[in-house]
Amino acid sequence: MMAPGIPENEVLRLRTLSSTELLDSSREGQFDWLTDTVRLCFEVPICAFTLIDEHRQWFKSIHGLNLRETPRDISFCGHVIHQDQTIVIPDAQLDPRFADNPLVVGDPHIRFYAGTPIRVDMAGEALDLGSLCVIDRRSRTLDRKQIAILEGFARQIETLVEMHLVNLHLLDTCDQLKHTVKRFEDSEKRVQQISVLANTDSLTGLGNVRHFNNILERILKTSRRKDEHTSLVLIDVDDFKTINNSEGYLAGDEMLRKLADILTRVVRKGNDHIFRLGGDEFAIVLSGITPKETEVLAKRIITEASGIPTSPSETFSVSLGITNVHHRESDQRSIFDRADRALSSAKRAGRGRFCVQSAREV
Repeated sequence: MMAPGIPENEVLRLRTLSSTELLDSSREGQFDWLTDTVRLCFEVPICAFTLIDEHRQWFKSIHGLNLRETPRDISFCGHVIHQDQTIVIPDAQLDPRFADNPLVVGDPHIRFYAGTPIRVDMAGEALDLGSLCVIDRRSRTLDRKQIAILEGFARQIETLVEMHLVNLHLLDTCDQLKHTVKRFEDSEKRVQQISVLANTDSLTGLGNVRHFNNILERILKTSRRKDEHTSLVLIDVDDFKTINNSEGYLAGDEMLRKLADILTRVVRKGNDHIFRLGGDEFAIVLSGITPKETEVLAKRIITEASGIPTSPSETFSVSLGITNVHHRESDQRSIFDRADRALSSAKRAGRGRFCVQSAREV
């Protein structure tokens, strides 16, 4: 018995065969239909589409034999890919290359064999992955027309293999796109997280002074467009330095967090925005609210803040400065200064008070 030779491009051929992901894959209807059609066309009991792996011949599709693979060194198709051409063996028992082959002297008792290469193009080089073969248990031959028909069926299998490779490429491209989208989404989330951190006070979780300036500008534009009232409330803890000195900075920070919780609870969700501007100073921007409603809110803040626990020798209280903004106003600096003057007036008047200064009072 003569074992099939090894093609010169064997390393590239095997690498290409592996990349097709056809080896050890499930049976597929389009390949099985073709091999069964070939079997009927040539009136043979056995037809197969084989792939020649490093040490085995594996059947991607086979009719007439209950096998999935055989050793490569006894394969007929191994000779096909080595010679890179169609091979017709009228009677294997009379051919010295195959006369004592286990597939000839034993099951399935091959007498006639005809095989033609199945090729793929890789970077301009045609590589034989396997063959399309027909087998009979009696001797026979093929004429030129029949050989051309067999080779034509092989071209159809090659087309199916090329379509399979295109699908693999598309799936790989889809996976790459999914990873790209995922990386983009992750980057977008990180940008959003950074934006939140850049606009958030780390102690209380409220908006910081940067966020305050942006929101105030936006709300002023909205109030001008909708012709609605806006109020700015500045809040300052009375004698907070004394509290910090007597209670300690950790206790002082906890009181500021409790005040932030109170402000979050008493404002209107969706309409009002709360900020910690720094130290013990807070701000609330209220939109779509009347001056009277703003004063009611201020009184509630003062009352609830007075319940924040401190030492027996200290009392927690806040003072508020309010300015009601005319819907045509747009100068943020003048609006803030007016609220700040109202806050100063409230603190001069005593603890736990609020004062209001509107645009017409300036």
